[in-house]
Amino acid sequence: MKALVVDDSAVVPRVIWGILQHDCGFNDHVEAEDGVQAIEIAGKQEFDLILLDWNMPRLFGIDALREIRSLGIKTPVIMVTSEKERERVVQAFDAGANDYIVKPFGSSLLAKKIQHVLMRARDRGNLLEAGKVLVADDSGVMRKLLAGLLKDRCSVKEVEEASDGAAALEAAIANDYDLILLDWNMPKMNGIDVVRALRDREVATAIIMVTSETDESNVIQAFDAGADNYITKPFEPSTFSQKIRQALYL
Repeated sequence: MKALVVDDSAVVPRVIWGILQHDCGFNDHVEAEDGVQAIEIAGKQEFDLILLDWNMPRLFGIDALREIRSLGIKTPVIMVTSEKERERVVQAFDAGANDYIVKPFGSSLLAKKIQHVLMRARDRGNLLEAGKVLVADDSGVMRKLLAGLLKDRCSVKEVEEASDGAAALEAAIANDYDLILLDWNMPKMNGIDVVRALRDREVATAIIMVTSETDESNVIQAFDAGADNYITKPFEPSTFSQKIRQALYL
């Protein structure tokens, strides 16, 4: 496998390459020191993974990420950066990042994130439409609202519902879904614990948290657990559909 490592530091790329090589099975990599180089290289070569710093000369990593996605490049991207504010994390996922890790990081944590991103990308593939989605929320009204948006705006054929976390976990293990939408606060089992349990079982289905939890630590916690994106209630239908399509098609 081959990775593109983008960072203006001379040390960080060497550290990342060591982890890629020894812990993740990579046998080749290319380095870039700014966002402009990253776009140019990503447009000319094929990679299995891109690791992208945020603050770099000439062009920030977040802007490079947006340009890479606008070119139709679907390679998984992990932001590796010291930017840890909630707004930055959400901004990165909205731009098309597949995961996010804050410097300084442990080698085992980065290796785990790399392995999970690759697993989800491999198992998910490129969907043309979502056939089956699980919506888990303890509010019947919210479940019906989400189901309607999924069918009307996102070409979803079938929506199944769960009213608590335990039922969501059981359904997600027993069925093959294209996407799972999880509330955070639910009876029997919180949504965040459902995410952890599914990722521990190597269930690669795309997961989006749809919740009123807006605290910075909760947002980061959700992404660290393995969520693919995060939608805060109340939300605009256009924002909802954009994040659904991003989680399915990247």
